[in-house]
Amino acid sequence: MRDALAKLPVHFKKSCYKRCVPSENFHISLFFLGEIGNNTINLVKKCMDKIEGSGYNIIMDSVGCFYRNRAPSVFFAKGKSEELSIMRGNLRNCFVDNNICLNDKSFEAHVTLFRIKKIYDINRFNDELIDCRKEFKTISFDVKEVGMYSSVLSSSGAIYNKIYNRALM
Repeated sequence: MRDALAKLPVHFKKSCYKRCVPSENFHISLFFLGEIGNNTINLVKKCMDKIEGSGYNIIMDSVGCFYRNRAPSVFFAKGKSEELSIMRGNLRNCFVDNNICLNDKSFEAHVTLFRIKKIYDINRFNDELIDCRKEFKTISFDVKEVGMYSSVLSSSGAIYNKIYNRALM
């Protein structure tokens, strides 16, 4: 799965300057919690420990972009999973019950593949995006764990540090 997703940015050769996400950092963010203290971290861990199920299957079925100021800013592979949506909803309810503040914007399961720093030619970018969509082959994979990470932005990209990991059994 990681290898197939890591190859997608090659479609965008000359239309933009981009920063690719290293494949070892591919992930699906369920929530953004912002700056939180140790008490909240412990409450999040307790909520994660309540997750039921033996994992879930995700189907990555398309690629797309998020836009900022009407310009593409993030290129991603889009995923879908009913099990993931249910698990996320249960986790969200636990957060609410424990007064954990979270960014509750709409959820779209995705794996960020690269961040677009500069568009050189928007028409060419759009053509490359269309070509990438045509050639994209559905990818299915099983998720057997959930984790909590902190991220620190650096000039070379985000640095992720594992805070807690929960195997799904």
